[in-house]
Amino acid sequence: MLVAGELSLLGEFPDASLSRAVLEAVGSGERTFAAIAAQAGGTGALPSGTLSPLLNTLQTKRVLAADLPLSGKADTKNKRYRIADPYLRFWLAFLQRGIPLIERSRGDLALERIERSWTTWRGRAVEPVVRESLLRLLPDEHWPDTEAVGGW
Repeated sequence: MLVAGELSLLGEFPDASLSRAVLEAVGSGERTFAAIAAQAGGTGALPSGTLSPLLNTLQTKRVLAADLPLSGKADTKNKRYRIADPYLRFWLAFLQRGIPLIERSRGDLALERIERSWTTWRGRAVEPVVRESLLRLLPDEHWPDTEAVGGW
């Protein structure tokens, strides 16, 4: 379980790549363009001209997904990014940071981190699955005029 996430990422995104830094930023919980730019940039935020193509490429490869607000006008500045694959999302959020602890035989500390953050992480992880499931059901007799399901 620990090695599978690393091998998946190394095959497509070597350690030193900016794409990997972007994925790690999103995987750690950053969802907005500015927050991803700040975290992935290290000492300084990634410039928009660098980050935008990276985000587009990661979406094209279906590694990242971007959610837009449903209730407002089409506004690409309100995108919220997330790791598309549930396992990779879990691995980046919890297991990657826990590897050094587990290697030192302190898996108990890694498990405590997971348990502390589980409720918040689980909510964000399940939301896209529920949204997609509802979209498959609609429209139905209870909500005949409903054409879209989304967040905020």
